[in-house]
Amino acid sequence: MHYRLPLLVLFLVATATGYGQDAPATLLDKAIKATGGEAKLTKLQAMTIKGKGTYFQDGQKLPFVLSWWNVGADKYRQTIEIESMGAKSQETWVMNGKDGWHKLGPLVEAKVMPKEELEETREEVYFNWISMLAPLKGKEFKLTPLDEAKVDGKAVVGFTVARKGNRDAKLYFDKETGLLAKGERKVKDEGKELTEETLFSGYKDVDGVKMAMRVVVRREGKAHAELDITEAKLEEKLDPKLFTKP
Repeated sequence: MHYRLPLLVLFLVATATGYGQDAPATLLDKAIKATGGEAKLTKLQAMTIKGKGTYFQDGQKLPFVLSWWNVGADKYRQTIEIESMGAKSQETWVMNGKDGWHKLGPLVEAKVMPKEELEETREEVYFNWISMLAPLKGKEFKLTPLDEAKVDGKAVVGFTVARKGNRDAKLYFDKETGLLAKGERKVKDEGKELTEETLFSGYKDVDGVKMAMRVVVRREGKAHAELDITEAKLEEKLDPKLFTKP
């Protein structure tokens, strides 16, 4: 079992007026405009996030502390320190383009990620990247409208995002506020394909955009993890050394 959390940065999207009637392309344009404009969002491709949360595994609640760095769709670093039965352990993942490493603990040498693990990491980073909205203006994306649904009792609308070479993802937005309420995608864990839902709330202004400060992850409808983001920053770039072998 590896402990990782996808899709940690989520923005204010669209206005509520007419949201459910608009085509995905129109919704996306509204989202980008409401968030600060395409030029700004395209620049803010680098993020730093820190937070605390809980994993739910085999009836246990495992506290953890997380740090996350990400630039675009191909540069990523995440470190998680997790506590189990009074003992703490640490894992770090780094991806830089086609290369990826996984490090267990501060004293153990990092190992090259196996093909399957690197593929899963790439999908996580891609999922986070498309939530930044501006990338979805690219011609390689196909957006398909979704039926109105509910998330925790609130009406939501949205679209499916498809791109060749990546798994489809569903993005749902609160019909009243226009904020992203849920993301849904397929993940692979220990050889099993699972449906993962990520719920977002507690939005605050971060560097001129709205960001969810609370993230709840469910797999096959069951609690998997909860995260409260304590620090967040959006920038144009990060130190390249963050994405070298740890």
